[in-house]
Amino acid sequence: DDLSALVTKIDETLDTRSKNIPVAWGCVDMQGWRKSMEDAHVARLDVSPPIKPLINDQQQLVTKTTDCDKQSNYAKVFSVFDGHGGPEVARFCDLYLVHVLVSQKQWNSFDADGCADV
Repeated sequence: DDLSALVTKIDETLDTRSKNIPVAWGCVDMQGWRKSMEDAHVARLDVSPPIKPLINDQQQLVTKTTDCDKQSNYAKVFSVFDGHGGPEVARFCDLYLVHVLVSQKQWNSFDADGCADV
């Protein structure tokens, strides 16, 4: 019944974690006293922003070959969405944040100040 759902604490957790050099991260979700999980999160280590080519002092393109360097070419996006009042907005942000972020003009401008505004 609905009343018993409100007084029953759900303390099962969903652990998510990853260790991809140079980033290690973790997240734990717990429903708590709510009838359903209302929170969401984004943890993406593979967001591909446009990368400025690296040019050395001799105006030559610098290529990167190590796994760590390849991983460094990706942007990392981490967000937590607290579903106060319901899960709809948190789930929407979970689904669309990265897409909206990388489609912004500021994201593609190589302008650090512009990216901070996004």
